[in-house]
Formats: sequence, structure tokens, C-alpha cells
Amino acid sequence: MADVPARCIKTLPVDYDGEIFAMMDLGLPVDTEDGQTYFVRPPSFGVWSLLETFESPFVTNLEDCTFLDVWRAMYINEKRSACASQVRDWFYGSGKDVDPENSETWQAWDNDCAAWADTVKIDWNYWALRIREWFQLSFNGTAMLPKTIGSSSEYWFGADTLGLVLATVGHVQGYDLHGVLWEIPFSIVSHTIAQHVHINNPKIPVARPKDEQDIRLQLRLAEEREERGELHPWQVKEPLEYDLTQAQTVNNPGLREQYERMRDAARGKPLLKVS
Repeated sequence: MADVPARCIKTLPVDYDGEIFAMMDLGLPVDTEDGQTYFVRPPSFGVWSLLETFESPFVTNLEDCTFLDVWRAMYINEKRSACASQVRDWFYGSGKDVDPENSETWQAWDNDCAAWADTVKIDWNYWALRIREWFQLSFNGTAMLPKTIGSSSEYWFGADTLGLVLATVGHVQGYDLHGVLWEIPFSIVSHTIAQHVHINNPKIPVARPKDEQDIRLQLRLAEEREERGELHPWQVKEPLEYDLTQAQTVNNPGLREQYERMRDAARGKPLLKVS
């Protein structure tokens, strides 16, 4: 299989502006139906932990998400530590057996979430996806680490991860447990963890993730060029950095001589001997 230099593959699109606002804890402005503006704060570690305890569909499967699922996630993000005991009581009670489509089965916390959603008057059909994308900015930092780097726990936001966060962000930024859980945006945490890993092991690369579709496309195009015995664009641009592959020379025996002339030219050597 042909190799393609990483720099020749597109990175996934990044909302750099959104990242900056999220790290400043400024919040995503959402227009409400009564002409007001509601600001969705970037989620904190504790918000993600509570959402993970009941595998919130707002996080795991937005397409099958109900209004109640959205309201629960938004309520947690809004109330944070003030609602943690409510989520716990709901979790250990019969909350996970609630039918989101049947309000007669709802528990106290479900009704509180619905009542809160009614006060903010957001068009959830319109804004749910945009808010979900806003939440996803939380992971842009850790997404820059290799996929092999991570916790062995079944939970992303379990006790072992919290220990890592306290030992990195809490130590460096001076946040206490409450601050790490509920105040600092997880977008800051994830970028801090990525840089902490890289600083302590410079051999571990930290870079924006590549576009999987473009990876497949560029590999296919490279294979086709080698089958035709053609040079790759990066070989043409930087002949001294890359050698020919076996497939290129087999499929085009004259390519070696052509490529050596290109390399000599790149070195500044004359192409013809002067007698």
C-alpha cells in the first residue's frame, strides 16, 4: 500500500473561534422564542460525568433523542452542582425506567427539567444540533492525542480520569475539586491534558485529527499513481525528501533516471557535464 505524508491529508474542520469562547466560559448565544438570548455554557467535567452515568442520548445518539433527553442535558449544564443530588436520587430510583414520551411516568427531576425548559423558551428542534456541536468542543484537545492514549476505565469521566485532571489542570491552574468539577470548561481541561502528555513524552505527537474520508481518498489516488508509474505530488515538490517506491519503478522502469535528474537539479548540480 502506498504511503501518503500526513501533511498532504486534510485535517478535520475546527471551530477555532468557538474554542476560544468556550475556553473563556463565555457561552453559546441562543435566540429564544420571546426575543431574548440564552447563553449555553461550555460543559464542565462534572456535567459530563452526570451525563455519562445514565448514558444521555443527547450525547450518545442525538438522532433518537427526545425533548426530555435534551432538557435533562441542558438542565445539568445550567444547574451543575446544584442538581447533582437530584440526578443521583433519580438514578438510584426509577429514573432510568422513565418513558420520555409519557409524562405520566416522569419522576420529580424529569418534571423539573421540563419546567426549566419551558422558562427559557428555546426552539429545541432548531437549536439541539448546534448546542450538541458546542458541547463537542470539549474534546478538541484530547482528540489531538493518538487513539492509543487514554484511560482503561469503562467511563471517560470516572474517578481515574478525575484524578488525572486534578493532577494536571488542578495542579497547574490552582483549581480545587469544586472548580475542576463545575467551573472550568472541559475544553480547557482537554487541551491541558494533551499538552501535559506531550511535554512529559515529546515523542507522542499532538496534532489536529485528520479527515478519515480524505485519508481514504488520498491513499486510493496514491495507489493509482503508483500503478501508472507516476510521481506523487510530494515527490515532485521535494524530491530530496522522498525516494521512489518499488511499485513506481516496476511499473515505469524509466522513472528512476527521470527522478535522479530531478534530484540533481534540486541539489543544484548541472544536468549536463561541461567538457
